[in-house]
Amino acid sequence: MFSIQGSKLPNNFFLPLLCAVAVGYWILMLFLLWLRLPPVWPDEVLFADPALDFMRYGTLGTKTLTGFLPHIAERTYWMPPGYFIFLSLVFRLTSASVELMRGVSCGYAWAVLLLTYRLSRRGGLPASLACLPVSFLALNFFFLQGASIGRMDMMALTFFLLSLDWITLPCPNSLTYFGAGVAASLAAMTHPMVFFTPLLVITMVLLQPSSHKRRWLTCLISGLAFTALPWLIFILKDPASFIAQFGAQLARKSNRPATLWFTNRFFREWQGIGIDGATMVLWGIAGIGFWTEPNRERRCLWLFVSYLLLLALMMWSHEMWYALYPLPLMSIGLVLTWTSLQRLQNVPQRILLRILLAVLISYVAFNNIHRALDLYQTQVRQRKSVTDYHSWCAPIAELLTPGSLVMVSAIPDPSFCLMRRADLRLRQFMPDGVPLNQEAYEGTIRSADFIIVGRWSPSEKISSYAFQHGTIIGTFGVENSEGYFAKVYQMNK
Repeated sequence: MFSIQGSKLPNNFFLPLLCAVAVGYWILMLFLLWLRLPPVWPDEVLFADPALDFMRYGTLGTKTLTGFLPHIAERTYWMPPGYFIFLSLVFRLTSASVELMRGVSCGYAWAVLLLTYRLSRRGGLPASLACLPVSFLALNFFFLQGASIGRMDMMALTFFLLSLDWITLPCPNSLTYFGAGVAASLAAMTHPMVFFTPLLVITMVLLQPSSHKRRWLTCLISGLAFTALPWLIFILKDPASFIAQFGAQLARKSNRPATLWFTNRFFREWQGIGIDGATMVLWGIAGIGFWTEPNRERRCLWLFVSYLLLLALMMWSHEMWYALYPLPLMSIGLVLTWTSLQRLQNVPQRILLRILLAVLISYVAFNNIHRALDLYQTQVRQRKSVTDYHSWCAPIAELLTPGSLVMVSAIPDPSFCLMRRADLRLRQFMPDGVPLNQEAYEGTIRSADFIIVGRWSPSEKISSYAFQHGTIIGTFGVENSEGYFAKVYQMNK
């Protein structure tokens, strides 16, 4: 493997120590902000629902969206099934809870950190310098959020990076390519953001100058088919519903305006208020590092291609959570850029550019740390009933009468407490921009006995209807605070 020369820092012991400190900080903040960063999110309820359905009945239905999309109460196609099935197995072994979902994300986050190190080595970085991308990733505020929420992003990212890790091994064999195919298929079956992974790894094998190409391609496709075939059979059971549900998800992403204003707000949410400009610069600098890597090995080129694809999909979707996906490769690219500056012949220019890069990276990293610590201090100042999820949502569940139809449009979302009551019919809001059965959706809103909204209600339609046609019977938490808060409306009928 290529080893970058002349890039050693004064003490090879310092960088592993820095990495250990950064990872230790990440673990500490996970503990201190547990169930607070982010607050319990509606996505977690929507993803737990089909997992529970699969655990109890062997079907992948999303009961909280009954009638809103074709047959979604019986079969969930709007997202790939990998995360739901894995989550149902975890639920079966223990018990269903938001804490367990977030624990799963933490476990996969550990795998992402390890794979970031391995891919750093694969990109040509020596062992000490390979600790830097891991350190930057562990200090990132959004990586902390991604590890703290019960979504499938960490799982998808793990399998995506694992497929790249195996496909770029210096001495591959047939089993390696079969495993890369399985990992690529699992990535695509977990989240649409890495849907391109199977095509990417197939292309990587086709372009390899090797006499074993045909055998390796056969092993790779066998791994892909071995994992993806059950999903294909599941789709063929109801292709019309798959097209309607998955198409609605894609339509929602495509309908959002790609404006500079949205992009600016998007990056500001990802890295922290006030440093969006620095963040955008870092995305580009990381790409330069991949492109200028002196060995021009195919493995580094494919990391660059993967990075560009993730950036393009992130920008197209405009989803806040999707900024997590390019982070590991961005961290690697930044260190590659640092090492590439060593080849500049002009010594003063080389020193100046390295200083500017170090200042920019440090600025973004310290702002990430400041944001997490500031949020923790804000949470500490609040009462336990406002910052502890179960202390907050348990009284909400007790307030609702048996047999009620309850509509929830709230961030934070109290639904995990409500799901413990089998006598309640729980429904979730649908995100804006999703093509759905408007008649069924509006009918459910009108039929609701109770509507719960939060400090931030994601659906303006539901919150407006509750305000106009309901009476507040309970307020939980402090509205003008950073803690948990919700209002319960009883509908006037």
